[in-house]
Amino acid sequence: MVLKDSMFGKMLHDAWQAALRPKIQGSWNLHEILPAELGFFIMLSSLNGVMGVNSQANYATGGTLQDAPAQYLVSIGLPATSLDLGAVNSIGFVAEGSEYARHTTAGLEQLQENEIHYLLDYILHMQARGSSGIAEQACQFTAGFSSEAMYLDEGVPVPAFLQFPLFTHLRLPTTAQNNRVFDVRKLIQASKSLE
Repeated sequence: MVLKDSMFGKMLHDAWQAALRPKIQGSWNLHEILPAELGFFIMLSSLNGVMGVNSQANYATGGTLQDAPAQYLVSIGLPATSLDLGAVNSIGFVAEGSEYARHTTAGLEQLQENEIHYLLDYILHMQARGSSGIAEQACQFTAGFSSEAMYLDEGVPVPAFLQFPLFTHLRLPTTAQNNRVFDVRKLIQASKSLE
């Protein structure tokens, strides 16, 4: 994982390549080096590739370009899954506790290590079954999205990506939305500390 954040219009080519290269080249190198008769192939990717993040277009593209080879490999009969993860707070980058990590994962459901283990176990069992119907569905999984209700409960504005049709299952019914209005200005004015 390499993060070189910048708004896309101001992103330098080196920053673009730095975030893309490990995900793309690393994943493809593994596919090329490992034997074709593998029983499973799982790439850990990011939800950023599904939802997009303004200042992480390079990192999000890397995630998306892991999802595509997984679909291709499955289409030619090989086991492959891209597991798009959100914030994992018990191990790794977020668990190390940097302010940057807390900022970039704000609003995402916090996954635990044991949940990642369960997901990997589930995917391994799906790939071991090997039927084409199951394998095609298993080329991409996502874990760690927050629902609209979770954002509202935290007093955080609902991100724009939740309005896309892909995410209708995460939104509240219209009647529930109307009952959960909040004013960000008033919430900030009412806060007792910077946090």
